[in-house]
Amino acid sequence: MSLQKINLNLNDKAILEQLSQRQIYLKSPAGKNAKVIKSQLELGKQNSLIYLQRSSLQTRLSMLEENNLYKTVQDLGQKLSIQKVPRRIECYDISHLSGKFVYGSMIVFMDGKPNKKLYKLFKTKEQNNDFANHKEVLSRRLNRALEQIQTGVDKGWGLPDLIIVDGGKGQLSSDIEVLKEHYQIFKDNNLAFPVEICALAKEEELIFVPNNPDPIRLNGDTLALVQRIRDEAHRFAITNNRKARLRTIEKSALDDIKGVGSKTKIKLLTIFGSVANLADSLVNNPELVYEAVGKSVTQKLKDHFAVKTEKG
Repeated sequence: MSLQKINLNLNDKAILEQLSQRQIYLKSPAGKNAKVIKSQLELGKQNSLIYLQRSSLQTRLSMLEENNLYKTVQDLGQKLSIQKVPRRIECYDISHLSGKFVYGSMIVFMDGKPNKKLYKLFKTKEQNNDFANHKEVLSRRLNRALEQIQTGVDKGWGLPDLIIVDGGKGQLSSDIEVLKEHYQIFKDNNLAFPVEICALAKEEELIFVPNNPDPIRLNGDTLALVQRIRDEAHRFAITNNRKARLRTIEKSALDDIKGVGSKTKIKLLTIFGSVANLADSLVNNPELVYEAVGKSVTQKLKDHFAVKTEKG
């Protein structure tokens, strides 16, 4: 699209008039002031107009993208027979390692776009039971929403319009039990509970909704949006679970070293990646450790790992 053909809605005339009326001076080597010649002023006007045109084009493209996303969200609500547009959509995922380091993730999409400021992470009971873990996370999340409403302090726990569950009918039925319990809790407190739920089955990417035995098949941008939300929840859960395991395992391995503070531990793990790599460097490349944390800490590390080796 040619920039000259763009019809600006911005107040260009007022800006250009201010520019043309403004006195701009350049200082000469002799110390005298000279007015900018007319051609330079015209060039300034043209540059300003091009900048405004480009800004307008970018604004229009952004508005077009947001409008298309909103239409996709609107279409999702219609396909799921939801009464209102599901502007806030949440998805949860559980990540663990054989029942250890169990974390639940909550990601939030607003009007079709991820809002990472609202993402939450839950440390749950250590149990290898996805149904139970899902119910715990969902219950805790809805309790936070109730607390926020009662206290009037916004901490990002506003109720979702739609919850997407990663799983089939079994996972959906389990989570519906939590929604029913909280529907009654909100009702007892004279509060509305406009939360809808659906499940995305993994194999055929079919959508299941409450009170409907037949799955819904989405396509195009609507299916892509649901898949993106599901995948983002999975990514967030896996990433944070890995970080949590690293913090727990690596930090405990260095906690016994007296005189080595938390900042130094973080620095060492950032540089060497793991305690094993650090120990190897102390033996084979001690100068790297010395450069990172200095002579005193390096000696403490050597003493610590030397004692462990002798005992082992």
